[in-house]
Amino acid sequence: PVIIVSGFLGSGKTTFLKYLLKNSNKKYGLLINEFGDVGIDGDLIKTCSSCETNLDECVIELNNGCICCTVQDDFIPSIKTLLKYNGHIEGIIIETSGLALPMPLLTALNWPELRMSVYLDLVICLVNGESMLEGSPINNFGEINNQYQETQIIDHKTSFKELFEDQLEVSDLVLISRSDILKDDEFDFIKETVTKKINKNVPVIKCLNGEINLDIID
Repeated sequence: PVIIVSGFLGSGKTTFLKYLLKNSNKKYGLLINEFGDVGIDGDLIKTCSSCETNLDECVIELNNGCICCTVQDDFIPSIKTLLKYNGHIEGIIIETSGLALPMPLLTALNWPELRMSVYLDLVICLVNGESMLEGSPINNFGEINNQYQETQIIDHKTSFKELFEDQLEVSDLVLISRSDILKDDEFDFIKETVTKKINKNVPVIKCLNGEINLDIID
């Protein structure tokens, strides 16, 4: 099973993944799409990974560009590597960049070279509740713009608004991060705003410091 975790920079993906890896009953292989010379997120996640051996092969970081634009060159070979060297894992988690279009990844999981080995289990989208109160899922446009400009491989010119709507549209679960600082009426407002962009049956729940009821996932 494959779990895809999406959300813009600052949405709380790493905090959530640290909690999931530490408290889940399953052993996961990780594919992390981030940018820059230092894999900060990857280093944090490795400290609580359930992989007891072959850690470097259990956690793969792709920082050469947006994962949705390098499906053939990076994404598929990385999935194959996780499967080849980690026969003990029970699932794969893909943390996408906030710049990634979700559909190319979902489509790739069904390609002949992968579909006999993996299947899409869940798509989770994290949304920064604090920034949504200001009307945007992005809490720091400067950081996002810098990330966009510094990314060497990004073939699409999708706007941030479209990216956010695409992420929500394919999600099976939406987590509102920083919910610990939201009043009940503020959370209800954000939930109502998000619900307009998703299937009405998709749960929208609070994520408190990365923590949720993992029964929803496990």
